[in-house]
Amino acid sequence: MNCPVVMKFGGASLGCAESILRVARLIQQQQKHTRVIVIVSGCGNVTNDLEAILADPHKPSQKRALEQVKLFHSELLRQCALTLQAEPELTATQHVIYDLCDHALELLDYPEVAHDDLLTLGERLSAQIMIGVLRVLGLSCGYLDAAEFIHLCGEKSEHQPAIEKISRLLQQVARQAKHVNVSEGFIARAEDGQIATLGRNGSDTTAAIWAVALNASRLEIWKEVKGLCNADPNIIPEANLITDIAFDDLCVLSQFGASVIHYPALQLLRQQRLILSLKCPKNPNTPKATHIHFGGERPPVSALALLSGVQVLPHGEHLGLFCVDKGAAELRFVMELFLQNKILHALQKIQKSQSLLLLTLFSNQFAIDTQALKSQLSKHGISVLAVCSDGANECVNLVIVAEEKAQAMRIAHAQLRQQITQSQCIEVNDAV
Repeated sequence: MNCPVVMKFGGASLGCAESILRVARLIQQQQKHTRVIVIVSGCGNVTNDLEAILADPHKPSQKRALEQVKLFHSELLRQCALTLQAEPELTATQHVIYDLCDHALELLDYPEVAHDDLLTLGERLSAQIMIGVLRVLGLSCGYLDAAEFIHLCGEKSEHQPAIEKISRLLQQVARQAKHVNVSEGFIARAEDGQIATLGRNGSDTTAAIWAVALNASRLEIWKEVKGLCNADPNIIPEANLITDIAFDDLCVLSQFGASVIHYPALQLLRQQRLILSLKCPKNPNTPKATHIHFGGERPPVSALALLSGVQVLPHGEHLGLFCVDKGAAELRFVMELFLQNKILHALQKIQKSQSLLLLTLFSNQFAIDTQALKSQLSKHGISVLAVCSDGANECVNLVIVAEEKAQAMRIAHAQLRQQITQSQCIEVNDAV
């Protein structure tokens, strides 16, 4: 049996009927060549909406908001049905959407026990819509409930995928699976049997688990971006696409905030020499994409990354930087800091800053001029609370306050561009 392709689609790629149908056509094309496992996130921003519902202490407004979630997905399906002229064929899917949302309304009475069950409603709804649409297109499409296959081990604050158990379950079902199968991202089951999550952006991790467990030939991460850029294009419009990057370099950028692929997903893929691609549904055939290299020559890369939700806390005799995982309560240790000032003074100063960011400059082309960067930031009144760099100076990490992120990133991007230009001039002179 040929190895499958795993296709993961983010929420922005499923936010409207037009986008859903575009994704369905891509799956339809792919299944002509090989078996396909489709992993879907919740449609649009539904997970954010569900988080807001769960944070609302008032039951009546919770129920009203959940009814809006129900109407949103019902309308998505109705628009798909109208476009495909398949209203009768999708009636059963419409009833499934109603049933899932009505069950979620009942779960609101048990918020502590059912928190993650409610939070993952969007992925369940998304999966059912996709299955319904694919069947209308004539595909023999199966459903694989993520909660039955993605098992976790360990305490809640330290959940890890139980890879061996997952592999056994997935390999057993794969023998009877249809040519196309849809499953939810983000959703898992804890050791106590309760529904759990893989953390925000955890759908990437789900896709990586499937790819590893089934020895997939390729993992495709589909998002509404053209690929990995050398800075956040929302802040730096002139940011350039990184066309080629070594897997280890991608891991560094992902750990420090580059959000194209979730860092835990990359950790699972470290020993898996499969083809890994970042693609955009709007331009599926464009040659302009990011290609990840697991071996061979290390492509030159210089880029910025920005990590939010960080805290500085005592770590041994020094201070450590921790990242708050939005999907759980735990803190993920990121790095140990070398402070600009005396430890006590810096600690007091940092603790007064409620919202901190980690701005990272990475380059495997040249040593980053940290002093010049700090000088430029200081000239514009931007405070660097702490700094850490590795021995080779490939990676410089700065702790700044959140309010200064846009200006700090523009200055850092200009610094990188200047050093890239200087590096290119040196290479030309050396060649001459």
